[in-house]
Amino acid sequence: MKRLLIGLVLLLLLLAVAVVGLLLFVDPNDYKDQIADQVRESTGMTLTIDGPIEWSLWPSVALELSDVTVMAAPPFDNESLLVAGRLSTGVALMPLFKKALVIESLTVVDAQVQLLTDAQGRSNLDALLGTDEPSSDQANGPSPQADQLRVGEIRLESVQLRMRDLRSGADQLIRVDQATLQRFEIGQPAAFELQGSYLDAGTLLIDDLRLSGQLVINEQAPMLSLDDLRAEARLAGLDMPLIITGDLSVDTTRGIKLSLDQAMLSLDKQSFALDLQIDVGDQMNVDVTLSGESLDLDRLISRLPSESPAQASSGAQSDDLAWLNGLSLDGSVSIDQVTLNGLELKQCRATLRARNGVLDINSIQASSFSGQLLADAQIDARSSPPMVSLSPRLSGIDIGALSQQATDTSLVRTSGDLSMSLSGRGLDPEGLINTLDGTGDYEFSAGSIAGIDINRLVEELIAMNNLAGLSGAFDGETPFDQMSGTLSFDQGTITSPSLRLATDSFIITGSGALNLLAAELDYQIQLELLGVLREQFVSRYGQYSQPIIPLQINGPIASPSINFDLQAFIRQNAGARIEQEKDALKDKLKNRLLDRLRGDDDDNTQSNDGDRGQ
Repeated sequence: MKRLLIGLVLLLLLLAVAVVGLLLFVDPNDYKDQIADQVRESTGMTLTIDGPIEWSLWPSVALELSDVTVMAAPPFDNESLLVAGRLSTGVALMPLFKKALVIESLTVVDAQVQLLTDAQGRSNLDALLGTDEPSSDQANGPSPQADQLRVGEIRLESVQLRMRDLRSGADQLIRVDQATLQRFEIGQPAAFELQGSYLDAGTLLIDDLRLSGQLVINEQAPMLSLDDLRAEARLAGLDMPLIITGDLSVDTTRGIKLSLDQAMLSLDKQSFALDLQIDVGDQMNVDVTLSGESLDLDRLISRLPSESPAQASSGAQSDDLAWLNGLSLDGSVSIDQVTLNGLELKQCRATLRARNGVLDINSIQASSFSGQLLADAQIDARSSPPMVSLSPRLSGIDIGALSQQATDTSLVRTSGDLSMSLSGRGLDPEGLINTLDGTGDYEFSAGSIAGIDINRLVEELIAMNNLAGLSGAFDGETPFDQMSGTLSFDQGTITSPSLRLATDSFIITGSGALNLLAAELDYQIQLELLGVLREQFVSRYGQYSQPIIPLQINGPIASPSINFDLQAFIRQNAGARIEQEKDALKDKLKNRLLDRLRGDDDDNTQSNDGDRGQ
């Protein structure tokens, strides 16, 4: 044992002497040209090392290179593929005595990597990855070089990966603050971690990105996968964590294609099943399927950042969707329950499609309030603020329950159908309502209007023989058999030019306006009495020929007031009286003319009788 220990000590001394001698007598700068020639012969790329190459002893024997530039092979030889401030390579000691270089670790600091695709679809990585069709022998198994590839630990610090496509103008940037890949070989998993962010066309989309998993580089193709992936990030503009777990595969044969199948997405602690495919080719093409049990949009919206003071003072819009311009999206969403503005929607379904800055959300379906919601929507991000179009169709909806949950008031208690075609600008609710334009129509079945008992009011009017006494706000409700009309939206104000409400006792027709932002209404209606009320009215106000009462309804939506429109009533009945008097005058003139004609006939008869007597 003693001899063994002495032998190990001597061996270590010999190794120490050898390392010292190597560092003293071997200058790595003498091999710059040899290294550059080797890179050019194997890849066609040009390597330039402007800084010195130095030895490092701690924490292992390493070569450090500074100011390194790699120019891509033709036809990209005027574009840099890699610019690095510092490269450090850990080397195995024993192979150096055999003039062999075995890399045990690689550290890249302060570097920019550029992946470029030209107008013909050629990539500056073609010379490195190879684009020729593999031979039958190559297709049947891995190449010997790939099979023998062994790489030690790789560390990246302050590295930027830029992907540009000259055909589409796409420009994506991945900023890597720190990344580590443990020692790996082909076909074997290696632990992987990354921290960074993602930008598209200079716009920050993903911040505080953290990736971890097991990286596997496959043998038969330029493919890699991340097993047991966990991705944590914050989406730009959303103050909430986003977590994705699953298995990710990456195909770099043509561009970059990412596939994430049977994954889980957690957004602000709400979980969803996710299938995702991303093709970073001519442009970013995304195919996504999302499903889950519940989605609380109110909770997500509450986490959105408020407008900054600078934006508020300048009037700048905070709903910039310029990132949609470079996105091609197809997808579908299926959520069992969605909560929005306090409304609970069941069995929600929708399809997504984005092209050239326009996002279409079609075939929207949801069940709620005993009815069905169908809708199509579009967001056009080519203008700022974006143009929003919405075509909702509500069938069999309990309008009273919907209004109660949405506004804490329920003026109309009924169910029925409502369809609208709307457009506006902006994504914030107030801005959208302010610019809302469009049309609509509605038809409701039997129900009631809360806050006004028109039957009782008319009965009291007739009893006290004073039409002008109909004034003020009232309690109670007015039952009706049917209610229908059309709607017009103009800059946040809703007008109803053809309101019609029918009951057994009266028919209401008229028009008016509802200001959504001010929460006030102003309606002019005509109350035509029927049945018993008509008979009572004619009996009491027999001097009037038309049993129609004009009313004004205005004030806050929650507590409107109803007033008798005396001037309209006078005009209406004055016109009727004039028409009556016209008819009476016509009858009188007609009778006088007939009497005159009869008198002339009598005179002619008497004259003829006298002539015959002579």
